[in-house]
Amino acid sequence: MIPVEPTEGLPGIRVEFATHQPQYQNLVAMFERDDAEGRVTSCWNLDEDERKAVAEGANIKLTLLTFSGPPQPVVLVVEGVRPAAEREG
Repeated sequence: MIPVEPTEGLPGIRVEFATHQPQYQNLVAMFERDDAEGRVTSCWNLDEDERKAVAEGANIKLTLLTFSGPPQPVVLVVEGVRPAAEREG
């Protein structure tokens, strides 16, 4: 899975993270400040093997580096599909 340029039409301003941190992969994202929240949205592309595995039922795992602090809230979605929690209501 690799990060890609954020989808056109996403709100916010384009930002880059880890550009001067060679131990991390550079991440291009959109930053949007809305009230007290503030959001960073990045887009990811699965390669052919990853797409096949997901289609066959494999889960996608998310690892957050918290540096021993509390994790931030995370929303993981498939572009164009409403999150399951919103569909269950």
